[in-house]
Amino acid sequence: MDSEFQRIVDVSKDLRSAVIISHENPEGDALGSSLAWAMALEQNDTKTYVYNPDGVPRNLRFLPGAQRIRSDFERLDFDPEAVFVIDCGQPMRMGDEASEKFLQHPLLINIDHHPTNPRFGRINWVEPEASSAGELIYKLIKELGREITREIALNIYVAIVVDTRSFQNANTTPDAMQICCELTERFGFKPAEVAKKVFFTQSYNRLKLLGRALSGVELFADGKIAVMTITSEMMEESGTDVEDLEGFAEELRTIEGVKVGIMLREEAKGKVKISLRSDGELDVSEYIKELGGGGHRRAAGANLDGSVDEIKKRLIEDIAERLG
Repeated sequence: MDSEFQRIVDVSKDLRSAVIISHENPEGDALGSSLAWAMALEQNDTKTYVYNPDGVPRNLRFLPGAQRIRSDFERLDFDPEAVFVIDCGQPMRMGDEASEKFLQHPLLINIDHHPTNPRFGRINWVEPEASSAGELIYKLIKELGREITREIALNIYVAIVVDTRSFQNANTTPDAMQICCELTERFGFKPAEVAKKVFFTQSYNRLKLLGRALSGVELFADGKIAVMTITSEMMEESGTDVEDLEGFAEELRTIEGVKVGIMLREEAKGKVKISLRSDGELDVSEYIKELGGGGHRRAAGANLDGSVDEIKKRLIEDIAERLG
C-alpha cells in the first residue's frame, strides 16, 4: 500500500481534532466523502469541523450529517491538529477563506483522485486510478478498523455513484462496484431511490434553463466540438443558481460525433468558468493544466479571466488543433 496512505492511517489513529474541507460547487463525492471521514474519525473522539465554501446543494441535503456542513469558520472553536482536503484537484478549489486560513497548515493532508493534483499538502495521497474520493475514504476507514455504520455507508455509496454517474463513466473501477455492492447488500440501499434523489429530481427553473442552454448549443470543427454558453442574464431570468448547472456539461458529450464539449459560464464581468467533457480521445486534463485548471481525462475545468467570446474563440482554436 502507498506510503502516504499509511502515513494518513498513522496520523488518524489518535487524532485529537481535524478540519475537513472539500471543493467549491460540491457534488456527492466531495460531500459524501467528507461526511463519511468525519464520522469515522469521531468514533475515536476526534473533534471535527466539516467545511465547504458553497454549502450543500438541494439534491444532497438527504445525506446523513449534511446539516453540519458549514460554509464559514465562525463556529470553529479549536485549533485543528490536522486539516484534510478531500477531492480538491487544485488548492484554489478550497475557496479563498479556507486557502488563506489553512493552505500553510503544518499537517495539511491532501486526499484526491484527480491526475492533475499538484500535491499541495504535507501528506498527499493521490490515486488517479480510483473512481472517486469515496473509494479512497472507504479504504482508509477499513484500514483504521473503524465501523462502517449505515450513515457512513450511505455517504460513501453516494460519493461513488455520483462520481461514476451510476457506473457509466470511464473512471468506474472493480473496487468501486464491489464497495457499492457490499454496502447495498449489507444495508439494503435502493439504487433507484438514491439515483432519483441525486440525478433525477430537478426544479422547473432548472429545466427551463437547460432547455434554453441546449437550444443555443453550437458545433465547430466539423461537429467534433460542441459549445454551450450560460450567461449571468440567463441564470437571472430563469431564477437559477450555480448548483442548478450540475450535469449540463454532460449533455454535450451525448451529441453524436462530438469529441469535446465546452461549457462556458459567465461568473462576473471578466470571469468565466469553463467545463470540458471529452469522449476520451483527447485528454482534457492535460490541456486544462495549461490554463491553471484540473480534472480528469474526460472531465476537467478551470476559472479564466476574459470575456466569454474571447475565451470561447481560444478554446475552440486550441482544441480543434489538438483534435486534428
